[in-house]
Amino acid sequence: MFSMKRTAAVLFFVLCHAGLAVAKDADWTILLYIAADNNLEAAQLGDLHEMIAAGDSEQVRIVALVDRSEKDDPSLGYSAEGVGQIDDWTTAKLLNVQRGKLVEMADWGEVNMGDPATLKRFLDTAMKLFPAKKYALIFGDHGAGWPGACSDESHHDDKLTMTEIHDTLKSLPKSASRFELIGFDACLMGNLECAFSIAPFAKVMVASEELEPGYGWHYTPLLQRVIDKPSMTGSEFGKAIVETFDDFYRNSSDERIRNSGLGTTLSAIDLTKLDGILKNLQTLAKACQSDLTDHGRESWLLLADARHRSEEFGKMDEHGNGMGLIDLGHLIKLIRTHFTEGPIDAAATTLEKSLKATVIANRHGKGRAHAHGLSIFFPADREQLTGEKSDKTSGDGRDGDARSDKDMEAKLDAYSHTLFAKSNPWLGFVSDFTTVAANDTEDPVLGEIEATAITIAPGETATFTASIEADDVEKTSFVLAKRKDGAQIIIGELPATRDDDGNLSDEWDGKWFTLKAGDKEFICPVKGMEPVEAEEDDESAEPKADADGSQYFIEVPSQIQRKNKNVWIDVSLYFLVDLNDDEITGEFVYAFEETDSGPSEVSLKSGDRIRPVFLVVSDDGNEIHVASDDDDLILELDDPDELSVGSLPVPAGNYEVGFQVYDFSENYSEQFVEIEVTK
Repeated sequence: MFSMKRTAAVLFFVLCHAGLAVAKDADWTILLYIAADNNLEAAQLGDLHEMIAAGDSEQVRIVALVDRSEKDDPSLGYSAEGVGQIDDWTTAKLLNVQRGKLVEMADWGEVNMGDPATLKRFLDTAMKLFPAKKYALIFGDHGAGWPGACSDESHHDDKLTMTEIHDTLKSLPKSASRFELIGFDACLMGNLECAFSIAPFAKVMVASEELEPGYGWHYTPLLQRVIDKPSMTGSEFGKAIVETFDDFYRNSSDERIRNSGLGTTLSAIDLTKLDGILKNLQTLAKACQSDLTDHGRESWLLLADARHRSEEFGKMDEHGNGMGLIDLGHLIKLIRTHFTEGPIDAAATTLEKSLKATVIANRHGKGRAHAHGLSIFFPADREQLTGEKSDKTSGDGRDGDARSDKDMEAKLDAYSHTLFAKSNPWLGFVSDFTTVAANDTEDPVLGEIEATAITIAPGETATFTASIEADDVEKTSFVLAKRKDGAQIIIGELPATRDDDGNLSDEWDGKWFTLKAGDKEFICPVKGMEPVEAEEDDESAEPKADADGSQYFIEVPSQIQRKNKNVWIDVSLYFLVDLNDDEITGEFVYAFEETDSGPSEVSLKSGDRIRPVFLVVSDDGNEIHVASDDDDLILELDDPDELSVGSLPVPAGNYEVGFQVYDFSENYSEQFVEIEVTK
């Protein structure tokens, strides 16, 4: 058996004879694991260009493993361009990033970036080639939170799970197993479960709670900071990542980039202090479990309300259900508003202090005012926790959307097998919480709608009211629809207003949102209206008193067709609207596509065609999504900056106006009334 010294000598010999000279010890070696064999290829090539602009130095070495796609379709996020004086490649190359160029050290052929063996090989090789006093490891690609990151399309979208990343880091020699920093330039990885998986091997984690725009981190000024101060610590490096990221979006001269920054989050986490969070979370979980046992539904209602009102991250489905990734800090604050004394309040207070001490840098756009730096998986119900399809249906026969069943089975059921779930009683609390929800099968009672008018002429407004009998209302919506050929076409839904007695009351003036570009404008579907709130008070979960509450994010379900392409891509368009304006106008923020690899930002380009997608519900409750081929409902973009939303009177005719009510257990009721809109 070889000794460790002889093994190192043999490896050195092999590397040298392969043309790979071992560098002298540096202050920093930055290791980049760039999984670009998917529709983020073009975006990640942009990252490489930024890195090359800064380059490396004798004190700061940069080495990357970059796997690329065989596809060549810029409209879909792929690229065949060369970068750093290297022509296009479709394999995985080991690269040294230098100022103005990439130096190819090896071509590994076609590899699976979702295979932990590839990660292990990269770390072993790169850390031998570029020894340093401090190491940073950065993963670049799609992210999905605790299920993992780095998807490889050439290998059936295989990704690295957090357990695989943990086991790979654990297998490294002890001298190499402590990284100064591990970062995720990917969506949704600013998650407590992710932090737990890598905490034994790193001092600092940098990640985003929310989806990341395609631009990602801003590497040129970031790397320049490290080059200028190679003595910086992992904490200083983490703060630099967060600061340069935030500055890029907040202060860009490009309005589209500034708008993308409205929903961004990024934080640096001191992993050496994570034990405090874990210990206090354990106390909180046990206190909540005990309260559920002692007080049953009464306790569950308070916890469910706190969960519902907490900031949630990740793309929403057609019914407003998210990925269950809840901001931990906001959740704690809201729990404390319901439990003002006793074990839960004491545990939440202590946990809040631990969280503040652990998050060493935190920046977010104004659209994510309640992002405190770390999310946690807190599913709303049993189905989201286990991936089991619910047998529960609402009174009108409509059941849950089946589009996410496959995803649930693939990743949500795996939660119980995560390192975090095995080591912390949080899963026990969540299991008890969702069990109470599963036992609630009674639909909320929604009374018939009363309307002050059933005909709306131009300049007139009708008021619609309805009573609710339920103690667990989670979501109420005001819905505009039109009936055609025995089916109901949902034009859109917005949050409904509840009066002081808890009943529904909304006005409608016959106008609705429009999608417009150039001289073309038409009525479009809108779902959701998420308030853009001011920063919250330090001691409260609520926004500061000077917040005017007039700005909102809205989502327009749509499809995009790229220039000279026949395929339509399903996307969600997000706009920022200000309801204080006399005439509603909304700026385009960004578009996201749900892919097999994970959520991905879609960059709009000149020549793109856009059409809205409407939800159609048959009389038996079946749902389909329909987009029209009518040219009158298709926009062609001459300039992507022209895309916006506005409002216009709907065409004269008969419409259905109604309310929908969901409770915390996803039970559902709706009522509609027919209204005539006249010219």
